[in-house]
Amino acid sequence: MKPAPLPSQTKIREWLHYEPTTGIFVWIKKSSPRAMVGDKAGTICGQYRVIALERKAYKAHRLAWVYVYGKEPTELLDHINGDTSDNRICNLREASYSGNSRNSKKRRGNISGYKGVVPSGLKSKPWKAQINVGGKVRSLGFFVDPYEAHLVWCAAAKEAYGEFARFA
Repeated sequence: MKPAPLPSQTKIREWLHYEPTTGIFVWIKKSSPRAMVGDKAGTICGQYRVIALERKAYKAHRLAWVYVYGKEPTELLDHINGDTSDNRICNLREASYSGNSRNSKKRRGNISGYKGVVPSGLKSKPWKAQINVGGKVRSLGFFVDPYEAHLVWCAAAKEAYGEFARFA
């Protein structure tokens, strides 16, 4: 589902100042009884900072994009370093859904401790390296050491995912 249209660059700049080197927005116009001029704008909602402008809530990283570039992103916005609270413009890039998901962190329930490495079910080689490319899971081999399996996955991820490969 596509997010709601963002306000124009002019509208955002009427209400907020954005510092691209810190990723922080501050109010330059009083927006509500609680938000004072000079205050940091927005609140954390889930994993993102959200800023309400004229009774509509917008993700801060999307407002930052419009503030700097003057237009809405044509795709999703990816936080390059994986930190969704880091809204510096140098940490934001447009990404497809698959590109954005390739830049995700290691899953919480990961048993091996490494991305791309799962239990194989074999006694002699208990770890399997695998990668998802184009919606298909491809086996990269079976290993005794999970770290060795991870190194093989890293090489494959770098080739398949390019700049979106995240290794940890």
